[in-house]
Amino acid sequence: MKALADETIRGAKREFRQHLRAERATLLPLFQAYESIGLQKTWPEMLSELEDEGYIGAYLREFVRHFDVPHNIPNPHRIAEIPYRELPATAAGTQYYMALSFRAAYETGRSAKPDYDDQTDFRHAYYAGVADVFVCEDRKMREILQEYVVTKNADVVTWADFLSRMGAPR
Repeated sequence: MKALADETIRGAKREFRQHLRAERATLLPLFQAYESIGLQKTWPEMLSELEDEGYIGAYLREFVRHFDVPHNIPNPHRIAEIPYRELPATAAGTQYYMALSFRAAYETGRSAKPDYDDQTDFRHAYYAGVADVFVCEDRKMREILQEYVVTKNADVVTWADFLSRMGAPR
């Protein structure tokens, strides 16, 4: 049973990494074209566009449909109309995913490349919307939560910072 569960997790992580790689391959040429004519998209601009043009609502509708949740939700086709920022966990996790995709498509360097553990980080990011403190040793995840997720409630800190706040010796 443990081996089966481990393989399921590995499969999910591989699938998510492949998904981010596909998004990068699709979107990177668009961002490079912007740059070639002197334009650059910042994350706040991109997030605003995603919200204003209904992409986040569409993403949430597809996310729910993918996991076959609509049988539990009255009027599942109206999910896109929900003001997602009023749902703290949903907002933080959604912005984390969108920022992860943005970085994979737009930025360069190691931190922009999709990692095997991005899928797990994405699932944990939802907690930053409802927790007071989010302890994180993963530099990439901490950067995304601190710099890109504007709806987070949590103060995102390292383990050493957390221990220091609690008065514990390092």
